[in-house]
Amino acid sequence: MKQTLKVATLLSLSTATLFASGYRIPEQSLNSVALSAAYVASANGADASYYNPANMAFMAEGGYIETSLTYINLPKVDYTDSNAARNGDSKEENFLLPNLHYVSPMVGNWRYGLSIVAPAGLSKRWDESYQMRSSEEFTLKVIEINPTASYKVNDAFALGFGLRGVYTTGVIKNQ
Repeated sequence: MKQTLKVATLLSLSTATLFASGYRIPEQSLNSVALSAAYVASANGADASYYNPANMAFMAEGGYIETSLTYINLPKVDYTDSNAARNGDSKEENFLLPNLHYVSPMVGNWRYGLSIVAPAGLSKRWDESYQMRSSEEFTLKVIEINPTASYKVNDAFALGFGLRGVYTTGVIKNQ
């Protein structure tokens, strides 16, 4: 019985985490979009300031900058139920998400970075009354400013530091 309770608790906690990631946008640079965020540990462009600040110390000499604007389209959803009163349509949603990453040239053993990203957000709005009872609109907007620094201890080891400032707004509306 205790084992069943442990497994049930673990599963319930993990599903909450999975649902919460529905509005997360993990790809925060051109390389992460191309590689589905699979290269995070070895980020070697300006986006290292966001994904792996310690790695900035091992980048080739010079400064780096990357900026992008990602377009996301969430198409209209047509929901059909066996009970016609529950049928409904959502609105089409369009989003532009900016990203900016900067890594400074080396200053002694130090290198500095800055990232401004939109790591989560999106929206879904419904047109039909049945769906609007529980979720007429759910909108989440998140902007993150992330200043970072790296210190090169030796040719094989570096330390990375960063602060994350996150600004979030949201709208939850139902009838």
